[in-house]
Amino acid sequence: MVSPRLQQIFNKALEVFAEKGYAGAVMDEIAARAQVAKGTLYYHFDSKEDLFAKLIRNGLQPLLSAGQQALNHPSPQDIYSLIKVQVNFFAHNKLFCQVLLTEVWGASELQNQFRSQLSDFISLWAESLRKGQQAGFILPELDCETAAAACFGAVSIACLHWILKPNTPSFPINHLENICHQLIISGLTNNKAGQ
Repeated sequence: MVSPRLQQIFNKALEVFAEKGYAGAVMDEIAARAQVAKGTLYYHFDSKEDLFAKLIRNGLQPLLSAGQQALNHPSPQDIYSLIKVQVNFFAHNKLFCQVLLTEVWGASELQNQFRSQLSDFISLWAESLRKGQQAGFILPELDCETAAAACFGAVSIACLHWILKPNTPSFPINHLENICHQLIISGLTNNKAGQ
């Protein structure tokens, strides 16, 4: 749990990163928006890179915790539970997810760290798929690691589509959960077991 001041800094930093991108964001603007002295930022963070890394780590923790709680037993319901966790996370953390998905792809060491943190959630997908294979309702020949990344990516991009869509009055949580579930289950399961 972070302090209210640190949460305020994270919230305002997120706004700046969303508007300017990581490369265009500067600590002076983050401090001004957070209404803290620049020295306060450097008290908590060694650099912009450190602030961004901690922001991502802090922001991903609820997704990882909810994903771990969602996996109770190997069933198609686990897959639906992971979809729900991911869609709801995106729906309630739109700005964070926008920054995450636009800044995480690249070859820098920082981007490699972010992908490593995302891989923890993708590993939950893989675990669920492997359990499903053992239970007989997920295709036995499926490469679970690759399929897990594909599932995470499909749900993420479907959500990002709605986050970035202009003039969208609301985020269609139930619609996205159902569509993603239908597509993923249809492609991963044995015809008889997945129905």
